[in-house]
Parts: sequence; C-alpha cells; structure tokens
Amino acid sequence: MTVTVVLADDEGLIRTALATLLPLEGDIDVVAEAADGEAAYAAFVEHRPDVLVLDFEMPVLDGLEVAARVLAEHPEQRILMLTRHARPGTLRRALAWGFEGSSASTRRPTSSRRPSLRCTRAAGTSTLRSRPRHSSTTAR
Repeated sequence: MTVTVVLADDEGLIRTALATLLPLEGDIDVVAEAADGEAAYAAFVEHRPDVLVLDFEMPVLDGLEVAARVLAEHPEQRILMLTRHARPGTLRRALAWGFEGSSASTRRPTSSRRPSLRCTRAAGTSTLRSRPRHSSTTAR
C-alpha cells in the first residue's frame, strides 16, 4: 500500500532531497511540497495525504500552527514534525501540545526515516502520532 505524503519545509534543499529520495522506496508518494505554513495547509486540504510532514519553523504559519489547524478539523491525521534547529520554546510548545515524536532533518540518511513514515501512516499507537493536549498552540 502506498503512503501519500505532503512535505513542508522552508529550506528548499531539505525539502527537495526528501521529495526526491522518498519515492525511490516504491511505496511512498510525495503528492505535494510547500515552502511555508500557509501553502502546507492548502496542500493538505487539496491532497489529504496519509502523512503530513511539517518543519517546526516556517514562514507565514509555523509547523505547530499548521498542525493545530489540521488536527482541529481532522484529529485522525498523522503528522511528522521535522526540525533542523528548533528553539527550545518551539520544542516546549510541541511537547505541551502532545506531539510524541519528531525527526531531525539534519540526521544522516538511514533506513530509519522510511519506517517512520510507514509507522506514522499505520493505524494504532505509533510513537510519531500527534494529539493536541490543549485547545490553543500556547504552551502552559
């Protein structure tokens, strides 16, 4: 079964690398890319992917703001958060929101990221599944 993915990262090199490498697996289909949060949300609405991959820090809307909007309307949506250099405040917001996993976009390419996308897509209790704990994006 093919896993559909929308990739959102403001760093073009990272986004392009992921969009190029993931489909080589044969069962991962990158259906859209976005360079900012607003475009990420629009791509999500248009494509309804199995997995939404969001950078924590992007222009217009950051990844947490996009995730909050998506999860408010589609609580079952699987989201994987990426970061290269998230500030501690951003990570605290993510933890307060109940995000249980993320992946560093600067990690060396290994086979571990591919199962993460597959695991995120699968039903059940993936450690990469996100569930908001609060009704706002502000950490308490």
